[in-house]
Amino acid sequence: MFHESTPARTALLIDGDNINAKHAEAILAAAPTGQVARVYVDAAHVQNWRHLAAFEIIHSGQHKNASDILLALDALELALTGGYNYFTLVSSDTDFTHLARRLRKYRCTVNGLGNRDSSGRLGQAFDRFAELPCEDAPLASITATSLDEKIRTVIAMGSRKARGILFTSLGAKMLRTHKITLADIPDPTWRTYVTKRPNLYEVDPPSRGAYIRFLKDGFRANSSE
Repeated sequence: MFHESTPARTALLIDGDNINAKHAEAILAAAPTGQVARVYVDAAHVQNWRHLAAFEIIHSGQHKNASDILLALDALELALTGGYNYFTLVSSDTDFTHLARRLRKYRCTVNGLGNRDSSGRLGQAFDRFAELPCEDAPLASITATSLDEKIRTVIAMGSRKARGILFTSLGAKMLRTHKITLADIPDPTWRTYVTKRPNLYEVDPPSRGAYIRFLKDGFRANSSE
């Protein structure tokens, strides 16, 4: 997609905290990797990218916006001291409009890849912006799987008065009880996974004190009883 007449010194930089690793094949098909193909991610919590040999993983840690900041710093360093003048930035975060405009100011070609919802807000900052394949539609009627049954068990064991459990404890409880980690689920985070299943779970907005509950009716609807 972006391969026409690209120079030798190209960089592919991916916001791994924002983009799911399942898009890796589409990203490689759309963008030249050149000498640099990096994913910036909190590798301790988002592990799917770690299994893809095509990319160098840059571990950003857990601090807010750490991946964004590292990606921006590296992009500017590559442009100003490394001689790179062709970039593909992969993110749906509109904060990257500032980076794209700055790189273009330095006479770099800057293409973007992101989701459909962000294309209108991000597109004008890039030389070209392409949409990644659509995410799966919201799974409002998804059938409970064995993984969901395990999540329900963990919530039921720790819930008091149907309040549920602290969302921040879900990963640790799943590891301790069922030996399941983020690497074993199809989404990059637990929150992404459960919020795709609104008929099975109710999740408080992100905060340190957020709780998660399972919905009895949702699981009952998937029961063979």
